[in-house]
Amino acid sequence: MSNQPLEYEDFYVALWGNISARIVSAEYIDKNREFIDSITFDYYRIYEMSDEISMPMIRRMIESVFFNLFRFQPELNNC
Repeated sequence: MSNQPLEYEDFYVALWGNISARIVSAEYIDKNREFIDSITFDYYRIYEMSDEISMPMIRRMIESVFFNLFRFQPELNNC
């Protein structure tokens, strides 16, 4: 790919500004800022490592994870 890589702040806006609010609401993002920031940073590092992964692909992965997280509501406290 020949796209110029995004800086972290632009990546964050491009990612969460385009995630469907039906899947992850702005309220959820605000209430879980540390969690969202951590996930965003992890995906940003993946984005930096390879020009084979696109923003639409990253957005789709995150939407899929959150869709299933909210749908199945797995118990996370006993991990």
